[in-house]
This record gives sequence, C-alpha cells and structure tokens, in this order.
Amino acid sequence: MSDSQRKRHQMRYVNGVPKSVPEGQVLVHNHVTHEPNTPIGLNGFRAWLQPMTDDPPLVQCDCGWGARAGVHYRVDLERANQRHDDA
Repeated sequence: MSDSQRKRHQMRYVNGVPKSVPEGQVLVHNHVTHEPNTPIGLNGFRAWLQPMTDDPPLVQCDCGWGARAGVHYRVDLERANQRHDDA
C-alpha cells in the first residue's frame, strides 16, 4: 500500500498486538497465513490500526491472533478482489 493510500485510510502499522485499541479504531491484519502467536513481520504477516471502513472491506476475524485486544478484523479479500474486477 502506498503512503497516500495509508494516509487516506488513516492506517498505523503496529509491531504486535496492542494492549488496547483506541476509540474509533479497529485492529486489522492481512491475509498471510498465521497462528495465534505469530509475530508481526513473519512471512509477511502485518497488522495495523485504522478507522472502521469498507475500503478496504473488512470482516471480523476469529483466528485468535489478536485476542488480548478484543475483536479484530481481516481484509475480506473476496470482496476486495470483486471490487477490483468490477472496476
């Protein structure tokens, strides 16, 4: 993602699971295969904080990775790819 896209989405990458998620933000991770204890950066696994938005489309995730921060989300690749194909 480019710097301009990151600014537009108000994304802030994190180095691990935050103890809490600031009000108005959600914790999101990418599509890379991971386990509940996978560290950020391993095999391209990334996570960030951003406002809840539908661009990129997000879906609540139950993988267990961000459990201490509460509810977290992942990018819904199926919907994101569908948008790309429709454009």
